[in-house]
Amino acid sequence: ITQSTGRTLCHEISHSWFGNLVTPQWWSDLWLKEGFARFTEFVATNQLVPAWSVWNVFDNSVQAYALETDALDSTHAIEAPVRHPSEIGQIFDAISYAKGASILRMLAEFVGQEHYLAAVARFVRTYSYANASSADWFATVAKVVAESGNTALADSLLVAMRQWTRKPGYPVVSVSATCDETSGAIQTLHITQKRFRSTPKVVDESTSDSVTANTSDADELWHVPLTFARGDSYVGAAARQSVLMPPVRSFDVAIDAAATGADSDWLVRNVASTGFYRVVYDESLMRALVRNY
Repeated sequence: ITQSTGRTLCHEISHSWFGNLVTPQWWSDLWLKEGFARFTEFVATNQLVPAWSVWNVFDNSVQAYALETDALDSTHAIEAPVRHPSEIGQIFDAISYAKGASILRMLAEFVGQEHYLAAVARFVRTYSYANASSADWFATVAKVVAESGNTALADSLLVAMRQWTRKPGYPVVSVSATCDETSGAIQTLHITQKRFRSTPKVVDESTSDSVTANTSDADELWHVPLTFARGDSYVGAAARQSVLMPPVRSFDVAIDAAATGADSDWLVRNVASTGFYRVVYDESLMRALVRNY
């Protein structure tokens, strides 16, 4: 059996749960069927044949394709409005499938695989032989996280994740660091975000108006699930620090040495590329990364 055949089998079998047993409330929630199936095909295939290293395929094809498509001005939100049957076919695209799967992967890695799988099980049990919406899914995840004792994260998840499915695009996250003067170890990260576009907005200097018909950049800020690891702790991604960045232009994060491992002057952001955003390191961080990684 080939890898592509195995993945296809896992994808279609997963529709027994996502699409059949639990059916999206309306076509605007198509990603609850197709995004789930795309993500689950990789989860299942990796479990069955780890030697195939299917997450490398996910990074280089599924997520890369979603990032490329979602950077266009012609993109749309995952929860796209569908007002007429003629519009249904238009949303069977990279956003519903690839971005939907990428958002689920980001969520699973941020809340933890155990909590994610518990939420999936509860979601399927609760909405079996019924219809469910995106809000129902995220409410289920938040409830599982709250029951684990992390009520602060649970309260943020509903707003944070609905934002990722209700608005088009994604951010590029720029990172710089403040280091200890003696050891050179990273102490604080300064992080900024803005929407990433494959074609920059062109401004008409005579009117100061954007030539492209986009919403204001001031409105294009995300709750960003940040993950990072320092130095040798990156190997295996065993030691990492996770922070949910609020929808602000700039944000400072104090390094948690207990979470990220030994002191180091180099750092990896977006560990294992599970976050749906792009990363730009400042010159010093990039030089340290190239020197050590």
